[in-house]
Formats: sequence, C-alpha cells, structure tokens
Amino acid sequence: MSILNRYTKLDDERLMRLVQKREAGAFDVLYKRYSKMMLRYFFRMLNGDQNKAEDFLQETFLRVYERSAQFNTEHVFCPWLFTIAHNLCDFSVSLARIFTEPQDILHRAAYIICFR
Repeated sequence: MSILNRYTKLDDERLMRLVQKREAGAFDVLYKRYSKMMLRYFFRMLNGDQNKAEDFLQETFLRVYERSAQFNTEHVFCPWLFTIAHNLCDFSVSLARIFTEPQDILHRAAYIICFR
C-alpha cells in the first residue's frame, strides 16, 4: 500500500493532525479532497473570475498549511477551511471597495471631520 493510499483512508481531522506534524502526504490528500469544491466556491464568489479563483484556492491552502497549528483537531475541518476561504473573499471585497470607490472614502472622511 502506498503512503498516499494510507492517507486517503483517514478522516480530515486525523489528516490535519498529520499536517500539524508537517507530513506532506496528508496535506496532499486534503488538497485533493477539497480543491475542486473550493475552486467552484471561489469561482461563484468572485463573479466567475477563473484566474482569481485559482489564486484564492492556492492562498487558502497555503494558509491551511501555515496555520495548521491553530486548527483544533477535535473540531470538524471543513467549516474551518470555509472560514478561511470566506475571510479571503471578504478581505478581497473590502480591498476592491477601497480602491474602486474612492468617493466613499472621501464621504466618510468628510462626515468624520464635519460631525465629530
């Protein structure tokens, strides 16, 4: 039995325990298990921008790996993964709003100056 096959039989939380120990095979299985679903999620959330969806997918799994120690293996993995993904989308929307709607910033600044 190959190492990868051994990992595929494990549940997500057990895989995350192994990822916390930096076992690459466990991370690969999680990526394969969730990457298509996450790519579809990002594609919908990012208005069909395939390139951006792929970038967000990579960033999400990079964060999963880098922040694996923060994951409580007594909890379910999938909601944690979607929380990371959702936060990336929210952050992206916030940045887009800041850089594409400068008049809103000016209105907010004027409001603060005039009414404080």
